[in-house]
Amino acid sequence: MLSRLDVVVSPQLILWADRAPEHSDGVDPFTGYVSQESPKDVVVSLFELCARHVAQRRSMRTQMFRSPEAPYHPDIIALPDHSGLVVRPTDSIIHVKGEGNYTQVTFDRGGDILMSRTIGDYEDALPENTFLRVHRSHIINIRHVRRIIRGKMMRVILSNGDEIEVSDAKRDILLGMINIVRRK
Repeated sequence: MLSRLDVVVSPQLILWADRAPEHSDGVDPFTGYVSQESPKDVVVSLFELCARHVAQRRSMRTQMFRSPEAPYHPDIIALPDHSGLVVRPTDSIIHVKGEGNYTQVTFDRGGDILMSRTIGDYEDALPENTFLRVHRSHIINIRHVRRIIRGKMMRVILSNGDEIEVSDAKRDILLGMINIVRRK
């Protein structure tokens, strides 16, 4: 039997079977099951459900490791450097650029910081409502977006003048996060 902590971080499973697995005592470790006859939309919806469960677990895991005595401040981030921690407001981050196992964090004031962390570490740490991973190697702060250039490859121009490409998969998400004035 898995402990409560293990249940929170367990992987999501989609079972390939000829028939539905039998449920015992109301606990089902599977997200769902598919067979050769399963329609494509059922398979796609199960993968989307897995993605939502993983995001929920990530959020729960982050909350579990926070000290109950100290309030959590998503608007402040501490980045380790050679002499300790550099503490900055998250709003001062313009964008994060992944370069292999290193990540460059660009701030609106005070220069850039190069860290020996992957971009995925920052994706987990930064607030989802203001930061978006728009490309495999870029996370942007949508509050610093100054212009969106549409075309074959969408690009954003940030407050410091940097131009970042937006992957096709993230195009609609980015446009959904920005309040666009439209005709009625």
